[in-house]
Amino acid sequence: MAIERGVATIETALVARLLEALGTDTLSDLTIDTGVTTAPADAELPIELELLQLRAGVMREEYAAVRRRIRGLLERTPRLAPIWRDHLLCLLVTNEVRGGDPLGAHEAVAAWRREWVDGRTVDVATILVLASAAALDPLDPQAGALVRQGRELCRRAGTPTLLPWFAVIEGQTALAEGRYDDAVVSLQAGRDAVEADDPALLRADADLIEALWLSGRRAQAQQELHGLERAARRSPRRWTTLALARSRAICASDRDAVGAFREAEAIYRTDDAPLERRRLARARERCVTVHERVLLRPVPRTETRSRSLTAQEHDVVALVEKGLRNREIAASLFLSLRTVELRLTGIYRKLGVSSRAHLIATLHNAAS
Repeated sequence: MAIERGVATIETALVARLLEALGTDTLSDLTIDTGVTTAPADAELPIELELLQLRAGVMREEYAAVRRRIRGLLERTPRLAPIWRDHLLCLLVTNEVRGGDPLGAHEAVAAWRREWVDGRTVDVATILVLASAAALDPLDPQAGALVRQGRELCRRAGTPTLLPWFAVIEGQTALAEGRYDDAVVSLQAGRDAVEADDPALLRADADLIEALWLSGRRAQAQQELHGLERAARRSPRRWTTLALARSRAICASDRDAVGAFREAEAIYRTDDAPLERRRLARARERCVTVHERVLLRPVPRTETRSRSLTAQEHDVVALVEKGLRNREIAASLFLSLRTVELRLTGIYRKLGVSSRAHLIATLHNAAS
């Protein structure tokens, strides 16, 4: 499927050619519903077939099961050859990205990089995996640089296949930064360049609907919503269910914003992607009218601050005022502890304060 979609890495294409050369009796039967057939519990599959099983598991959104199996294979004795460990660790990063777990993706990238040999050449597919992982954290400065590097490599090699995925990352970043027109351009370009019946493949539709709505193009947003609803019926996925709930809440926010978002929140389960829950919370912040949402206390403008706090930084400030510690803030906002610490550092720098106590005192003085 990766080869048919034009998104296979060089290594994946080589594995496919190897399996084809070995003969059809080497492969398990394929079905539309389940992908690769399940082997008996006591059978140990060749690593090539293990990888095919795991990739099918990622596409079926079986993230926890894939994670456990990859870790089990990495701990296998005797130790797997470096090329297979590299495949597994790359797939682990992809699994955490598709599962919407920023902390898990960060840890998987770190484990993957530790296995790299000096002088390793990084191809476009690897850059896309790294960029996708970095983009889960709005404060990670690597995401933009990786996207630019990937796009340049695509153009230089004359292989535009992965450009739509880089465009989607750019669009999601623009949406998070409030650049809604830019987000529409990038997301529309990425989505239109990939012909896929399943919206969970590219995962651009919900963000495009939100960007259209916030940029004032509400009729077009409604039209895209109807298209997503039809696609969801054709290709039911958990991600699509959550994306559709967010999109419906956004497009209903001018009538009953609070009720629309509460209805969307009721769909979420405890095991759903932290990233999707965070995106729903951000959409609510952007779409609920001023009279219907609880406003944060305005942060004072000081001469030492060069730019205003972002919406994400306001979230952290509000929880600091409530007395929450960094680990509690991370849990409340579905962020890693490192991300909270980085955001606090940025807040301190912008407001010219040196500590948590200094920050709270500054806010209280501004309010009095």
